Amino acid sequence: MAAAAAQESATAQSGTEPDRRASVRVAIVGTGFAGLSKSTDGGNTFTGPIKVSGCYDLPDCATYQGGQHFGRAYVPKKGPTANSVFRATTYPTGAVNPTYPNQVVVIFGLYFNQHANEATGGAPSAFNPTTGANLYTGVQTPGARNNDILVSVSNGGGATFTGTTADPCTEPTVTQGAGQVTTDQFWQ
Repeated sequence: MAAAAAQESATAQSGTEPDRRASVRVAIVGTGFAGLSKSTDGGNTFTGPIKVSGCYDLPDCATYQGGQHFGRAYVPKKGPTANSVFRATTYPTGAVNPTYPNQVVVIFGLYFNQHANEATGGAPSAFNPTTGANLYTGVQTPGARNNDILVSVSNGGGATFTGTTADPCTEPTVTQGAGQVTTDQFWQ
């Protein structure tokens, strides 16, 4: 797991507190969670991570694509070939609602979502001991998994989020269209 923890990612987002103090929030994706840390002193100090949602990063590219892109996650294609590689990383993006500053919205890509079909595979199985990246069953099985952009909302200034205790497979996705159920979404 140490190698997987080294692949954690973070992105900063500025915001404004209800009393109009400048604040900085950093969205974090770690092993098993997406979180947010908040600073009210311009980024000098931060709170500990606040869980935004459960999170599983994309599968290990080298395992499922014939050794390509060692140590990187990727958006898997379906089928047995190893000639299609789309590298990606799950970076969360957050924003503070300027008209309701207690509302913080975080979106992030997730390989586990409401459009997953557990019956055809895609369950987490382990970490690749060489790359530290995620392994899943059914990665290349058509209809088993796709990458969606999920939404988690806090109406309490980032103290808790709708995804804090929810199963990621029950959280809303940005794109709800019927034609998008099995497509991979990766732009935020």
